[in-house]
Amino acid sequence: MTPPFDSLPQRITTARLTLERFERSDALDLFDAASTSIDAMYPFLPWCHPQYSLEDAHEAIQTAQSNWALEDAWAFAVRIKTTGEFIGGCGLSRVDEHRNANLGYWIKSTQVGQGYASETTRALVAYGLHHLQLVRVEIMISTLNSASVKVAEKSGATYEGIARNRLFLHDMALDAHLFSFIPADFTDG
Repeated sequence: MTPPFDSLPQRITTARLTLERFERSDALDLFDAASTSIDAMYPFLPWCHPQYSLEDAHEAIQTAQSNWALEDAWAFAVRIKTTGEFIGGCGLSRVDEHRNANLGYWIKSTQVGQGYASETTRALVAYGLHHLQLVRVEIMISTLNSASVKVAEKSGATYEGIARNRLFLHDMALDAHLFSFIPADFTDG
C-alpha cells in the first residue's frame, strides 16, 4: 500500500520543538545557523562549507521543496517551540522500494548539548514510520563523528555495526557506523 503523500503533515511537534517543512522565508535563518556551525559541521556535512552563502540557503530550500513535491525526501526546519528560534534541520531521504529511508539531522553549534538532536530524531523516525509507512530508518554516521554517534545512541537507535567505505566525504571514502529504527522500536506509542 502506498502512503497518501499528498496529505502528509507538514509540521511535527515535540515537547520542546517544532519541525516544519522548509519554506522560502527560512533562507536567512538557515544561512545564519549554518554559518555559525561551519567548523563543527563541514567535516561531516560538506554542504555547510566555509563559503556557504545566502544563495546556497535559497537553493537548499528550493531543493527541499522540490523533493517534497517529487515524494523523494522530506526535510524539516527545526525550531524551539517557545521562541521560534531556528536551530537546525532534519530529514528523511533515499526512500527505497523496501520502504527503508536514511535519516539526517544537524543542530546549530550554539544549541548543541541540550538534547535537541535526539528529540528531533525520535520525532522524525515516528513520522516516517507512521506517515510514510517506512519499515526501517537508518542513520549512517562517519566513524569520526562521535557527537552524532551519541545522538543516535541517546535517541534509542539500534547499533548494527560499521559499514566499510559507506560515506564519501571530501573526496575520501570513510567507514560509517550504522544505526537503525524499525516499527517495533516504537511500540510504546
